[in-house]
Amino acid sequence: MPGAGAREPAMQPPQARRHLASELLSNQVSNWLSGLSNDFDLGFNYRPGDAITQDELEVAFSKQFFNERLLFSTNVGVHYGSTSTNASSALIGDFQLEYLITREGRFRARAFSLTNDRNLIQADQAPTTQGAGLVLRRDFDTLGELFRRKNKN
Repeated sequence: MPGAGAREPAMQPPQARRHLASELLSNQVSNWLSGLSNDFDLGFNYRPGDAITQDELEVAFSKQFFNERLLFSTNVGVHYGSTSTNASSALIGDFQLEYLITREGRFRARAFSLTNDRNLIQADQAPTTQGAGLVLRRDFDTLGELFRRKNKN
């Protein structure tokens, strides 16, 4: 039945094409950047905004140090453009630092700082989350294998 709701789908295809085109372009640029060096990884991401969100531009970087025992990754970027609720630019950035305590990486120490997505429901949400901790990493194929001790021969 024609009405106000019937117009919304007609408005979505151009926006969907815009998002698809920006994702395709971001992937191609990231693939090109990742081939620049074997010593580090670079990435690029652009997400166009809409009536609710701002445009977002990010550059990602990761590198391993000390015989691949210290892993560092970060992405920095900016939200820009106007929205119905906010017309300012905001710098965003995340980082993760991880040290492999054991050579095979089973025990690790990790520190991080991540930007929280702005949730309209949680107005009192902090802009970032930070943390540090110790990680035990174990590979398994079945749940029983996770809790079973390996016999050392």
